[in-house]
Amino acid sequence: MAQVGTFKPEDITIRGQVGRRGLAALLRVQEIVSAHGPYAYLEIGSYLGRTLCPHLLDDDCIAALSIDLRPDVTPDERFELGMYKGVSADDMRSELAKQCGPAHLAKLTTITDSSAWLRKGLAPDRYAMCLIDGEHTNTAVFADFLHVRRAMAEDCVICFDDTHIVYPGIMNAVATLEDARLHYHVIHCKGGVTVVGIGRMATAVRDQLEPGHHLSPDAMVARYRANILGNMVTHDLPSAIARDPELAKRVAAMLDDQSTE
Repeated sequence: MAQVGTFKPEDITIRGQVGRRGLAALLRVQEIVSAHGPYAYLEIGSYLGRTLCPHLLDDDCIAALSIDLRPDVTPDERFELGMYKGVSADDMRSELAKQCGPAHLAKLTTITDSSAWLRKGLAPDRYAMCLIDGEHTNTAVFADFLHVRRAMAEDCVICFDDTHIVYPGIMNAVATLEDARLHYHVIHCKGGVTVVGIGRMATAVRDQLEPGHHLSPDAMVARYRANILGNMVTHDLPSAIARDPELAKRVAAMLDDQSTE
């Protein structure tokens, strides 16, 4: 199993969009999952493989599946367009080869498709851990979750990156667990990662993911609100304020309230 501290964020030199604190939380979840024995790992959205790498290096990870549509442009809740800049699955393998040997890479299967590929029932394993880090829209993250659930083990952990961007989509996903009356536990982590333990892994996540990784639900909501407000200021508000000067006063009041949270 991956002992505590086996993998550190600074050890993973592959470039990626998951920051140090988010990666630290994911590495700790990997240790918790690995402590339960051999496991298979699933990832939606891998880019150059930064979050795949530690699983390939983990002897307890018997298989890893990366599903990534890799479009030229992806929609984003921040009014921005995500750019993959032509990075292919082969490019990712080449990057991973800088840290992973042939035996490690042999565990990896790459699918250039959307998460809907899982609806075909072709996934070779039941996965104990998953990271959803695909298109950053609420619609997409919820769809990714529904597709991923088909392939997960009964006792599993599903993680989401960039909660401050797609918080509503993630909470819609959590609501389906509540509706199904499943045993689950949710922890929002520093670095924008949300961890959802299901079944027996709900207890493991609750008891073993140290408070140092935690971000309170209120703090995560505040981050989401700040993100939305910041994007409004950048993209929508200048022209709106030009049309309605009183709006500037209301925005200033909102920003003042936000600064006190």
